[in-house]
Amino acid sequence: MKAETKVTNHISSGHADVASQRTDVCQGYEHQQAIKAKSFHPTEKCEELLIDDVEKSIPERFEKIVQMHPDRLAVKMGDRSLTYDDLNRTANQIARVILDKRGLGSEPIALLFEHGIDVVAAIFGTLKAGKC
Repeated sequence: MKAETKVTNHISSGHADVASQRTDVCQGYEHQQAIKAKSFHPTEKCEELLIDDVEKSIPERFEKIVQMHPDRLAVKMGDRSLTYDDLNRTANQIARVILDKRGLGSEPIALLFEHGIDVVAAIFGTLKAGKC
């Protein structure tokens, strides 16, 4: 089922209150298709996001991808690369350090890194710790 059909079914089944949201969703779908057309994925297959996935937090969606594809390449910069499982473990370590140092609660966190893979792991770690 195409994403547009899924979204339209979601809207028509009473999940949206305003008819104008349908236009916004369709325009969003067209925008997503334009991005998809310009994107590169090694398998040449792009997986559609379900409505339930879109409504989850970034860390929740990331955890789902880790469970589905733990050994796939997640990020590669220069001669360094991490699988989704490696990236997740590193992000979890960073999240634990942040929580140990700063405690629970949302607050801004400054990240100072050289360019590289560590930045990606730190961003996920910050989000997993509930910081912004």
